[in-house]
Amino acid sequence: MSTLVAIATFEVWGYGCEWKPFIRISCEPLTGGAFLSVHARGGGGDQHLELLLDSGELAALIDAVVNPPLGPTPTFMWGNSANGGIRVRLPLSTGALDMNVDEGDAVRLVAMADRILALLERGGLTLDPRFHPLPQR
Repeated sequence: MSTLVAIATFEVWGYGCEWKPFIRISCEPLTGGAFLSVHARGGGGDQHLELLLDSGELAALIDAVVNPPLGPTPTFMWGNSANGGIRVRLPLSTGALDMNVDEGDAVRLVAMADRILALLERGGLTLDPRFHPLPQR
């Protein structure tokens, strides 16, 4: 199993034409979990959140990136400039992972976005549906 060995970053660009909401997350590994520092902009202004993850939550977040669950291909308009994406930089014990996920890998994009947004909402952020990279189904 991969473990986080240094600070990871996640950038989520939501759905929007002229302006996209975004979330920037810094994830610092700690003994038994991680510390998340979150900045979200859009849907009414800036929001900030600091959140501690236990080892199970951190493992689930890493797993959502490395091994996203397979699901049906979402229905959306391909090539739409309003579609968002996720940028991930994960320094893992098994090697660094640096990737952009966009509509070209829509199943992974939805799985990652769903996991990240659910985690942040459980932590107390109020997120507009436009924070999701693809139009909500």
